[in-house]
Amino acid sequence: MSTRAGASRRIAYVDYARGFSMLAIILFHYFMIMNLPGPLNSLIQFGGSGVHLFFLLSGFGLTLSRRKLGVLQFYARRLARVLLPYYLAIAVIACASFLVFAAPFDWYALSGHFFLFKMFDSEIMNSYGGQMWFMSALIQLYLVYPLLAKIQDILDDDLEFFVLGLSASLFWNAVLVGMDLMEQRAWNSFFLQFIWEFMLGMILARRLRQEKAPYWEGPLWLILSIWLIGTAIMAALVFGVPYGKAVNDYFALLSFGGLSVLAFRMHLFRALLSYTGKISLELYLVHLAILHILLHYFDGMLSLPVIVLFALTLSYAVSIPFAKFNTRVFQWIAPLLERFFAKKPQGPDASAAGSSHEHLEGT
Repeated sequence: MSTRAGASRRIAYVDYARGFSMLAIILFHYFMIMNLPGPLNSLIQFGGSGVHLFFLLSGFGLTLSRRKLGVLQFYARRLARVLLPYYLAIAVIACASFLVFAAPFDWYALSGHFFLFKMFDSEIMNSYGGQMWFMSALIQLYLVYPLLAKIQDILDDDLEFFVLGLSASLFWNAVLVGMDLMEQRAWNSFFLQFIWEFMLGMILARRLRQEKAPYWEGPLWLILSIWLIGTAIMAALVFGVPYGKAVNDYFALLSFGGLSVLAFRMHLFRALLSYTGKISLELYLVHLAILHILLHYFDGMLSLPVIVLFALTLSYAVSIPFAKFNTRVFQWIAPLLERFFAKKPQGPDASAAGSSHEHLEGT
């Protein structure tokens, strides 16, 4: 396999995996309103596990496309790529809440989004969309990424780096259980909960840079085994073990990640899901607001399945131009910010993604 062909396949899987995760998350959110029977409801809830693969892919993308940048340059690029679309979405959703639902502006919640302190306040963590907790966790991981990259270089040992991340997450799990904070969103979505997934993505990316085979090209029997074992343990923890949800994430990633590889290798809806991966940030930001607006106008007039289908279609229709707009803004503002902050002293290695890699950086 040539280097060029290998790179193409690698990027193809990552875009596909992001789209696979995003569609699963959207369906999870949408079907929650339909009160499905027990087994179907449990199956739909599995779609929420897509966030774990997203965290892994975020660390993977940043490290795969890593080059020498100052810390301020790195933060400026993240501002242009992720925060600006996030701010725009929050502003539009806040206006829609006022115009459609006659909800007064909650200036405290709005300020929490724009000044990023809502990640520490469970009361406003889910304001303007229950899915926005993910953005808080992702931003926190971006903030610590330059430090993590430096630690990865110093250790220069994948196992030690992984154990460090896993230990941090296990410690945080113990804190949540010990202090009875599992249901507090500001606590259970703190970045330490997911740092092991992010750091595992960094490890996989470095192995790929070292010309080692990517995990999605592993033996089919191994991928299938990982999926089955992860799924079985996850189900046992969720349904049969007290506080099992506290450590469910570890096996949810194995299960969902394995399933994404199997689906990719089966070419399951590859064109659709690969394209979905390229607009995943925009879809994530708008899909719940669109559903709630449609429910406001059409609940009782149309059946819930029709509303859900309409919401899914409209989410894509809105996200496509939103993504194009964000790309143009990024292409214009990112070089300006990078040149401005290049005047500052250089810090540890950070990431600057090219046009294809920018879509790997998480949402």
